[in-house]
Amino acid sequence: MKISLNYFVLLSISSTFIFSACTSSDDSKEWDDGLVVVVDTVVVRTDTIKTELKKVESIKLNLTVQLAAFVNKDNADQYVIDARERLNTMVDVKFTKGIYKITVGKFDDSDRANAYLDFVKSKGFEDAFVNNAN
Repeated sequence: MKISLNYFVLLSISSTFIFSACTSSDDSKEWDDGLVVVVDTVVVRTDTIKTELKKVESIKLNLTVQLAAFVNKDNADQYVIDARERLNTMVDVKFTKGIYKITVGKFDDSDRANAYLDFVKSKGFEDAFVNNAN
């Protein structure tokens, strides 16, 4: 019986230490209703932010305006002829995964790509959209 009692006391004391180690008493506050609020502080160095911004700025976009896509080569060829006449510009055809994609322009800036998209839509290509050229 004495061994069981000593074992129980030892278990109670060790569990108190274990559970108290799981909380950070320095960063928490206990309110009257028993609610515990943990407060963390995140420190971000400004030179890290500047480095990350430079990485974002250095990403080059490869955008184009896609006019249409066809499975049939004859339909794609006819569409290209019509697009060249209406837009008075070079029209590209890219064959990928069984589809002929008809595109115009190459842009590294989304604002310029969207401005050109507006021009293309004004020429009657209402279904055109800006797409990644990759």
